Amino acid sequence: MLPSFYCIGAPKAGTTWLYACLAEHPDVFLPEFKEVNWFRGWDGRPSPYAERGLAPYEALFAGARSDQPRGDVSPGLLGAGCAELLHELTPDATIIAILRDPAERAHSQYHMLAGRHRMPFSFDALCADPRREDPHEILLEGFYARHLAPYLERFARVLVLRFEELRRSPAALLRRVCEAIGADPGFEPRALETRVNEASSHVSPAFYELRVRVAEGLARAGLDRTRRAIKRTGLPRLVERITRRPTRNPPLTPEQRARLVAVYAEDVRALAALLPEQDFQGWLAA
Repeated sequence: MLPSFYCIGAPKAGTTWLYACLAEHPDVFLPEFKEVNWFRGWDGRPSPYAERGLAPYEALFAGARSDQPRGDVSPGLLGAGCAELLHELTPDATIIAILRDPAERAHSQYHMLAGRHRMPFSFDALCADPRREDPHEILLEGFYARHLAPYLERFARVLVLRFEELRRSPAALLRRVCEAIGADPGFEPRALETRVNEASSHVSPAFYELRVRVAEGLARAGLDRTRRAIKRTGLPRLVERITRRPTRNPPLTPEQRARLVAVYAEDVRALAALLPEQDFQGWLAA
């Protein structure tokens, strides 16, 4: 029992919203948590797949019916080598990607991370020196043509959407996704008009990082039942409410945008060549 569809990204482009909507859909089966990221290693570590194989991943979908769309919403699947591996395992899967203006996306991701971690550099510094070492791969995530090309070459069904469409009409975008994965497109979830994953900061970045390491450790150790049992107690949600504070991101300045547009311009043009039916001209405006 492997996924029949994957939402591969991009980060900060509406994937949390999509997961929330599809999790309500009676036709769709999803794991109990988003961003399984089973097939991508982070921070120089091997992926869970490399460490533990396929069986624990398949177990996440054991509750699905054989005729039910099964999905993995993991923006990390934009990583190198993921397309080749997923095609080897599930050649008939549907691929969904939601893309956002790469300059806006990088700005949003940086400030999300800054609210959770002790960042080693400012956003200005990142814009001034895009080649600097970045363990979070903030700018790397935005090279969409580079990441999508292997999927477009291998998979027959790849649905590429834009964040602008989500802002304009969430219902229309969700209908397109449901049609692509074989779910009832007329279903309207409660999360349809809800803003999720909004800007916030954490009272203690060190405590947030500890929570993340514990959750990852449970997953990598094969203690998924323990992880789910803890989640059902409501304790993680309570801790989140106590330690998380809503905030507002500073605006993306014209200087920052101009630098990022220059970083991404070649890739945006390559993306337009891969997807000639879509208009990405606005992403080149400094």
